Amino acid sequence: MLTDSLGAPGQPKRMLAAALVAVVTMIAGSLLVQLFGAQLNREIASPLGALPLADVLGVLLAMAAGGAVAGHRAFRWIAVLLQLVVWAAIIATLYLAYDGSPVSSLPLAAVLRHNALALTASLVAAGLGAWIGERLAQRRRATPR
Repeated sequence: MLTDSLGAPGQPKRMLAAALVAVVTMIAGSLLVQLFGAQLNREIASPLGALPLADVLGVLLAMAAGGAVAGHRAFRWIAVLLQLVVWAAIIATLYLAYDGSPVSSLPLAAVLRHNALALTASLVAAGLGAWIGERLAQRRRATPR
């Protein structure tokens, strides 16, 4: 199996491959959601902000794929960190992109308030997905071949 060539679970080479799998899967999922348009890209509005269900599900699946490759609990932290990096880029873009100028940007508090629920849900989904992937990898290793 391909993952066997990456070393034991938790090894740096395996963790790097897991992070790469998670990021590529997350990007591919986002592109698929965009291609299929409004059918999948529905947000649930709430007082806590918008919740893009397809994106959160995409994060869960991507981090589960990464967790399955990593096969180690340390990937949970990597998954959450990867999602934090994604959110830092999203928030910076939204903050600076309003009218194309930092001078006329949206207030940072407004950007954070609108995205608080999505940010929180995607961080939870990242950790949960990594845990699910880790469990799948443990089952796969425990099953005799």
